[in-house]
Amino acid sequence: MIRYKEYVIKANAEGGYILGKNLKVVVDQNGKENESITYICYPATLKGCLNKIVSLELAKVIDNNVLDLRQTIIELDNITTHLENTLKGLIKEEF
Repeated sequence: MIRYKEYVIKANAEGGYILGKNLKVVVDQNGKENESITYICYPATLKGCLNKIVSLELAKVIDNNVLDLRQTIIELDNITTHLENTLKGLIKEEF
């Protein structure tokens, strides 16, 4: 499972991916923690998952602000850069 912010990406049995949103951790009767995940979509590629995350993050910014086109493009660049930097950091940690 891959995690980024509240998003989770899982591989499915058919070779594609499942993009979901981790809503909360639920504790069952035995005290075991279980994640509550809402599935968003089933992209065929990892790149499709990442593009969808960028789209969802941009939609949050647009919904919470009044932006002109220039500001929207700047926000899109900021979101993409943050995701890229996070991925670069993860890759460096692994190798």
